[in-house]
Amino acid sequence: MDRWFKEQFKRNCFPIFMILILNIIGMSFNIILPMFMRYFLDNIIVNKHTEILMRFSMLLIVLFIISSILDFIGKRWYCNIILKLKKDLKETIFNHIQRIGLKDFFSKSKGDYIATIINDSESVIQIFNDYLYPAILSIISLIIVVGILLNMSIELTIICLLSIPIFVITSKYFGAKIKQIAYKIRKDTAKHMEILDEGLSLIVTNKLYDYYEEQQKNYKEKVDDLMKNSYSLFINSIYSKQIFGLTASIFPIIILIQGGYKVAANEISVGMIVAFISYLSYLYNPVTVLSKLNMVIKEMKVSIKRIDEILNMNKENLYEYDSKIEDQDVKGNIEFKNVRYDINNKTILNDVSFTIKAGELVAIVGTNGVGKSTLLNLLLKLYDFDGDILIDDVSIKDMNTSSIRNLISIVPQRGSLYATSIRENIKIGKKDAKNDEIEQVLELVNLKSFIDSLEDGLDTEVFGNEVNLSGGEKQKILCARAFLKPSKILILDEALNAIDNESKEIIIKNILKMKEQKTIIMITHDPDNLKIVDKVIEIKSYN
Repeated sequence: MDRWFKEQFKRNCFPIFMILILNIIGMSFNIILPMFMRYFLDNIIVNKHTEILMRFSMLLIVLFIISSILDFIGKRWYCNIILKLKKDLKETIFNHIQRIGLKDFFSKSKGDYIATIINDSESVIQIFNDYLYPAILSIISLIIVVGILLNMSIELTIICLLSIPIFVITSKYFGAKIKQIAYKIRKDTAKHMEILDEGLSLIVTNKLYDYYEEQQKNYKEKVDDLMKNSYSLFINSIYSKQIFGLTASIFPIIILIQGGYKVAANEISVGMIVAFISYLSYLYNPVTVLSKLNMVIKEMKVSIKRIDEILNMNKENLYEYDSKIEDQDVKGNIEFKNVRYDINNKTILNDVSFTIKAGELVAIVGTNGVGKSTLLNLLLKLYDFDGDILIDDVSIKDMNTSSIRNLISIVPQRGSLYATSIRENIKIGKKDAKNDEIEQVLELVNLKSFIDSLEDGLDTEVFGNEVNLSGGEKQKILCARAFLKPSKILILDEALNAIDNESKEIIIKNILKMKEQKTIIMITHDPDNLKIVDKVIEIKSYN
């Protein structure tokens, strides 16, 4: 996170400095004010200059109000910076996760990523807001106040308890408002978690269909909603704190006026007592903040470590090479040459070699877990491997990852849909697709009648986890997405298992027609599918 902190410091150095100046000015008013009160009591009141008593008291109140206004302006400005920092850190972590290579990505659980984005990022910024920045002001205040208090002695306890009812009423009023806002934030957080789960669950789809920008846009919208209510929560908290602070400041003046008349009557001398009472809060608050600083810094280090573990993961380089072939020139010949793939010190594939000619429909078969799907993931450059894979005699290791994935469309074995409309889910295959193109692929997968039966048609929203769609309907949408993509290679990974027989026959007929434009690879356990292919490639277990 060092780089992120440096970037944010450069970006926010000036406004934070100005906020600090505003806070110091406001704090200076408060610190020097007890000295005025002591002078006020010990000189004006003792000498019975009652004719200027109210004027001087009003002057003190005005100084307190000015101090409170400056403090409020600084805190409101500071609130905006804190929320921007939270928003930027969350987006930085999320966007980085979307680009992490799959080998590193699966080294952590999805819960770890979500907890880091939701909790750790929040913790880092909140600790800075609640403790680190206030600690700077506290140290300045503490040094000054300790120097003053060294010249004073404690004689009486604080007499400002009459302010408690105001604190209680204010707390109850703003507490109710804050509770309502907090409920909205919880709902926004739930939506935030939903889009996070979607973004992480569909990370492979994002990579295969270059859906990064759209996914990041959806995520940004959810974070914006969350931050709006968070801002409202901050503002109401600031209002309540300002009332508390103003009350705690005005009450000593009221006590001072009442005590002043008693001093004028030669009953007691309260100049030093009132000054001391005023300074006590400047002693207690910094000590409270600083006493917790060590603990919260340790908590912050833990959160920073968890965030660093993610930000230090290597991102995919989608454009590391100049592609040696243009998309329009690709024929679709594929060759695996002595391919080996190991994971966690276990060999999954070893010395795998075969060729697929352009325009062929090839079935890849083998027992479960033998590495059939892994082979195709290697073709898509989702993992590093030994050996070589060539497309039209060009090694994919010498091709841009982005270019390769643009050449290939896939219907995965366990695909998922985004929580958006059916139309948008299909258009992931071709973002600028026209309505007639979408209608055409609906016919290809026998989904037209189902879409027409829906009240909102293609604009029907897909609920979370696709609960409003059957497995077959979901699979047809995934097929439509892959068929719409203008690719040279089509991969079907157990793609037709959940689809009814009538629709399966229609889809297979249309797949056969695609052979004129595409190389088609089908992973299957269905013996009926083997009857339509040009070649069967069997993958045997290395172990």
